[in-house]
Amino acid sequence: AHLPWEVRAELCAYVRKVRRVSLALRLTPDDEVALLTHALAQAEGSDPRASATSATGGSVAVAPQPRQALRDETISEVLRSRVELLRAVMGHEPSAGELSVQLPLPT
Repeated sequence: AHLPWEVRAELCAYVRKVRRVSLALRLTPDDEVALLTHALAQAEGSDPRASATSATGGSVAVAPQPRQALRDETISEVLRSRVELLRAVMGHEPSAGELSVQLPLPT
């Protein structure tokens, strides 16, 4: 099922404006991580601009526009950063290759 909006772009807008969303309307951290992870996995697994169906039903290659590619990369970075923040706040252990830093809190 195709949605009339781009889910990754909408999630990116949500992440950028989440401070302005009332607590009662925010996604739970678990739900947010699940959505963000799913959106990132779909983006990395298949790019809808990578191929298109021609009038004869065959697949033709379509190169992404430079601005669009940069926009997609920016959206992915925002989503990845939010996932890492939420995982840190939720107390998830870092996976291989991640850096774990503990900072002392002032008393």
